[in-house]
Amino acid sequence: MRKLNFLLLVFIFNIFCSHAVGEGSARLHGDYGDNISKKFYVGIYRGNGFQLVDSVMISGSGTLDVSLKDDWRGIVIVACGDYEPSWREAFRNANPETSLQFVFDGQDIEYKTSWRNQSYHSYLKYGKGCGATVALKELNIRFNALQERMYYIEKLMEKTSESAKFYTSLQREFSDAAKRFNVFCDSTSNNFSGRQFMQLYCRMFKQVTPPPGLQPAQRPAWTAAHLFDYCDLQNPQTANIPLLKDKIRHYLYLSMPMGIASTDAIERSQKDAQERLQARCNFTLPALRSEEELLRQQIFEADMEELYGTPGYHDTVNSWLPLYNPGSGRFQGMFAEDMLGVLDKVSNPEIFTGFSNDLLTICAQLGWDADGAIVAKYLSENAARLKNPAGIIQRAISSNRLQPGMPVPPLVGVGFDRTDSRELIIFYESGCDHCNRIMEELTRDYEKYKAKNIRVITVAADSDVNVYKYYADKFPWPDKLCDFRGYGGENFKNYGIMGTPSIYVVDENGVLKGMYSGLQETGLMN
Repeated sequence: MRKLNFLLLVFIFNIFCSHAVGEGSARLHGDYGDNISKKFYVGIYRGNGFQLVDSVMISGSGTLDVSLKDDWRGIVIVACGDYEPSWREAFRNANPETSLQFVFDGQDIEYKTSWRNQSYHSYLKYGKGCGATVALKELNIRFNALQERMYYIEKLMEKTSESAKFYTSLQREFSDAAKRFNVFCDSTSNNFSGRQFMQLYCRMFKQVTPPPGLQPAQRPAWTAAHLFDYCDLQNPQTANIPLLKDKIRHYLYLSMPMGIASTDAIERSQKDAQERLQARCNFTLPALRSEEELLRQQIFEADMEELYGTPGYHDTVNSWLPLYNPGSGRFQGMFAEDMLGVLDKVSNPEIFTGFSNDLLTICAQLGWDADGAIVAKYLSENAARLKNPAGIIQRAISSNRLQPGMPVPPLVGVGFDRTDSRELIIFYESGCDHCNRIMEELTRDYEKYKAKNIRVITVAADSDVNVYKYYADKFPWPDKLCDFRGYGGENFKNYGIMGTPSIYVVDENGVLKGMYSGLQETGLMN
C-alpha cells in the first residue's frame, strides 16, 4: 500500500491566533508597511455562508485595524478586494495567495506582511498562543509520529508472508495505532464544543485503516473508498478547511491506474474520481492546485533569512529550478519575478547580497539571460541594500548600465582604433562546452562575417596562458584578447560580463545594438 503522504503541507495553517485581551476589546491589526490605499474585506463564517463584517482601506501608515466581537466564532477572512470582483467572490475563492483565515477565540490577532508583488499575500506572520493553535500543533506532532510508525509497519508487512503470525500482529498494530490517534482527535475536537469549525477540523485528521485479511492489492481501493469517512461532506463549512484539499489530492492519487498508464488514462481516472466524490458533497469541491503550484506557493512563503546558510539551503533552491526550465517548466520565464519576490523580503544585507549572488550564478550557469538581466536591473536599483558587492554582482550592476543604444566602453588591450565596420565582440572561456561550440561555428563561418564587413573580436576569461594559446591559436581572426585575470579583468568588468559566452553586436558608430548568448540570435547572417 502506498504511503499516506498527502498531508506534507497540511500544517502550513491558515489558522492563527494571538494572546488574549479583555472581553469585548479584541482587535484585528494588520501591518502592510508601504502598501497603502488597498481595500480589504473582513468577514466571518456564520450559518452556511460568509458574512461581510467590514470593508476597510489600508491607512496612510500601511495598517488596518478592525474591532472583533466576542460572539464571532468561526473563520474570519481578510481578503484583498483588488483581486476579486466582489467580497462574496473574495471569500468564496479564499486561498493563501489572496487571503488569510484563522479561528477567532476572543484574542487579539496581529500580523505583519511585506511583499514586492501585491499578489503574494502568503508573506504573512502571525502571533501564537491561542487554544486552536496549541491544539493543532499537538495534532501535528502526533500525526507526524503516527505517519512515520505506520509507514514502517507497512514496509515490514511487504516483507512478511501473509500467512505468518507476525503479519497478523503487524496488521493489528497498524489498526491499533490509528485507533489511538483517532481517540485523541475526538478528545481534542470535544474541547471545542460549540465551535463547529474546530470540531470539523480536528475530526478530519482521523485515519481510516483497511480491515485485517484484506489483500495488499485491494488496500488502496478500500482506502480511497473510505478516506472521507470522518469528513462531514454535507456541511458547507468543510469546504473551507485547508486539510480537505490535501485529502482530495491523496484520494485522486489512490484512484490512479496501477502500474504504467498513459497520461490520458490517468487524467480520465482522476476526473472520474473527482466526479464520484463531488456526488457525495452538497458543496462545490475546492479547486485543486498541481504539485508545481504547491511548490511555487512554498517559494512565495520562503523566509530566506531563516533558510540561507542552513544545510538544506542549496538543495531547497535547486528543487525550485525545474519549475522554470525553458520548454518543460510550468512557470518558465518567471524565475526572476518569483525570486525577486523572495529577495525583496530580505532585510539582512549579508543574506541579501549572498542570495543575489546565487541568483545571478544560477542564471549565468543555466543560460537564463533574460532572468539574469531582470535580477541585474533590480540590484542596480537596490544597490544600497547590498553589502560589499563584488564579483558577479558588481558585473551585473555594470552590465545593467550598458544597454542597447548606448556607446560601448573601449576594449582595453586592443592595439587599434575602431573603424567603420560593425563589431561582433564575444566574451568566452576556453574549455566551456557552449563557448567551444560557438567558436567552432564562428571559425567555420568567419569568412562570411568578414565579407559582410563584420569585425570579430574575442575576449577570453582564461587565467592559464597555455590553455588560452591552445584554443586561441586556432582562431582565424586577428583580434584576440586575454589579460589572464579571468572575470576580474578590466574588459569583463567594464562590460559587466556575468557568464560566458556573452555576445555583443556593435554598430559602425560604436553603439551597442544588442547582447546575446548565441550567434543565431544576433541575426548577422540573415
